[in-house]
Amino acid sequence: MGCSSDQSNSSPKLELDAQVVVTPLENGTYLLKDMSVNRNDLIPSENEMIIETNESFEHNEEDSIKYYLIETSSFVPMKITEKPEISANPNPKIEGDTIRLSQLMITLAPEYATLLKEFTTENVGKKIAIVIGGKAITKHKIREPITEGKIQISRCTDEACEVLLTEMENNILY
Repeated sequence: MGCSSDQSNSSPKLELDAQVVVTPLENGTYLLKDMSVNRNDLIPSENEMIIETNESFEHNEEDSIKYYLIETSSFVPMKITEKPEISANPNPKIEGDTIRLSQLMITLAPEYATLLKEFTTENVGKKIAIVIGGKAITKHKIREPITEGKIQISRCTDEACEVLLTEMENNILY
């Protein structure tokens, strides 16, 4: 399983008023339970949280999803060893494809590679959200276990990869 976290003890809490306590969300890969245009359409259980999507990563004008419901009890922290690399996608699915121009390669620190392998093995076929700076920056479906600690984000336009890289540089130390 991914990083099981008792966030009540491990993260600082922000008291907004006597009834609301907000725990900062750690950068990482989370199981995506549901999505919606309206926040009120999502009802989190005890181990779930509603987060906003980062507006810089809307895939097209018709993508109106603004909120994700993620599971917070099991996740993989985004702790990387080196600056992610952007490269050309060597295998576009369609010849002349202009949507998948680039891919971003992210290498997790070795101690988190094992967590990623366990997390992706248990969740093949499910959707995940990569969360940085408290917002979902991208979502993907786990097609097969990720065994080497290397995450490849491949449905990435050149501009989106650059924005994603900037978000990672601003929010994650390597």
